Amino acid sequence: SLFGMKLGKFESDLEGAFEEAKTNLIQDFDFVEIVEYFDESILLASHHFEWQNFPFYTKKNVSKSRPSKHELSQSTLESIKDSNKFDIEIYKSFRERMKDRLNSRSRSFDWQLQFFQKLNTARSLAAKIRSFALRPFRS
Repeated sequence: SLFGMKLGKFESDLEGAFEEAKTNLIQDFDFVEIVEYFDESILLASHHFEWQNFPFYTKKNVSKSRPSKHELSQSTLESIKDSNKFDIEIYKSFRERMKDRLNSRSRSFDWQLQFFQKLNTARSLAAKIRSFALRPFRS
C-alpha cells in the first residue's frame, strides 16, 4: 500500500498525501503497468523504452487457493476497501490513463498485441512441453 507507510507531515492531511503520491507517480515513474491490461502494458512499455525484442513471460506462482471476491463477506470487502481507499483511487486514476492511451493507439498496435499474445502463448506451451519431456521416466 502506498499509504501503509508513515505519513509524517501528512498525518492529519490524507487528501494532501493522496494528491502528492499521485503527482509523484506521474512525475517520477516513466511507466505504470495495470494488471487488467497486462499484455497491453508490456507492449506499451516495450514501445516506450524501445526494447528490441518482445518481453515474453510465463505465469508462475498463480494462486489457485485464494478465495474469490464472491466468497468474502460484505463487511470484509468494505473493510478492505476502506483500508485501501486512497490506493484504489490512485489505481482507478492510472487505469483511466491506460484506457486513454489504449484508445489512442493505432490498428498496428492491435495487430502487434494479438501477435505478441499468440507468440507468448506458444512459447509458454513450448516451455511446459520441454520441462515435461526432461522429467525422468517412471514405470
